[in-house]
Amino acid sequence: MSEGMGNNPTRRLRQDAILKRLQKGSTLDFGAGDGEFVLRMREIGLHSIGVEMSKEGVAKANSKGQTLGFGDVLFEHTPSFLLGKVYDNIVLSEVVEHIENPTSVLKSLATNLAPGGLLIITVPAGPISKFDLFIGHYRHYSKKSLTLEIELAGFEVNQILQIGFPLINIVRIWCLVRGDKVIKALTNPNSFVKSPVGRLILRLLSLTFQLDTRFGWQLIATAKVKSLS
Repeated sequence: MSEGMGNNPTRRLRQDAILKRLQKGSTLDFGAGDGEFVLRMREIGLHSIGVEMSKEGVAKANSKGQTLGFGDVLFEHTPSFLLGKVYDNIVLSEVVEHIENPTSVLKSLATNLAPGGLLIITVPAGPISKFDLFIGHYRHYSKKSLTLEIELAGFEVNQILQIGFPLINIVRIWCLVRGDKVIKALTNPNSFVKSPVGRLILRLLSLTFQLDTRFGWQLIATAKVKSLS
């Protein structure tokens, strides 16, 4: 499943959207999965680490990090790990929808942001498929519901954009149509995304990915800790 989802062409485009918004300084990737984004940030010279609940994800990321000469890049998330540590950016990419009570998590992360630090969140919008439920989505968001979630945690929203059209929409609709079958399909990476025709089609569909439109089923938000003044 991990290998199959790694071929999802929207993942790197989502990372591109985050990279455009990062402030200078250090970055914490919260819920970093297999460390793909942390490694990408390291490769372009950014100071970044990740935390992840999955021991397998941490081990996989650190094995690759050591091979690339970066050392350990992911750490297992424990209640004490982040105490007293601050970062200029905290990223939660495709994480919040997996958390039963995200408000409490976001509140706790506010203490890990340096003064003027930036919170960057990406979450899915649009309909929830059986595949989304299978991988643990509690909800999908709208601009309104994501704004409320962020504000309840004590942050002030800078911007929320609806991006991803039409590529995200096509992937989501495919998941809806395939139903249970998509779960098995994603355990076997599709050669289409690696074929010349597939790469050309994906490149064309990607041209509008970063545009903010009301049809976008990918949300990206930036926020800062709410001022007490």
